Formats: sequence, C-alpha cells, structure tokens
Amino acid sequence: MKIVNLGNPVLPLIFRELETSDNTDWHHALEIITGANPVTEDMRGKRGAAKKAWLAWAREQGYRW
Repeated sequence: MKIVNLGNPVLPLIFRELETSDNTDWHHALEIITGANPVTEDMRGKRGAAKKAWLAWAREQGYRW
C-alpha cells in the first residue's frame, strides 16, 4: 500500500521522519496528502530550506509529532 493512500493519519509519522533524517523523498508525498506546498521556487533543490519550510508549515497547521 502506498503511504499516500493512508492520508492525514500518517502525517505526524512523516513529519517526524523528515525532522530526523535528510530524506527528501517525503516532499512529494506531503504535497499529495496535504494539498499544500510551502516550498517556494527559490527553495527548490535546497534540502535544508525545503525541510524547514515543511516543518514550519506543519507546526502552523497544528500537527504534532
């Protein structure tokens, strides 16, 4: 089963993994599940900036992990 099929309940797990690793493979899944994309054009290709953008977005939305 694809992780994106699990939907919103899996988001805290993805955010925890994103916070603790340098795996950027989560960005596309996050975009599909949430319908959001906090990564601006100038952040594309910059792992650290994209990671920070997603984690900041998640906190602003009230996610806890």
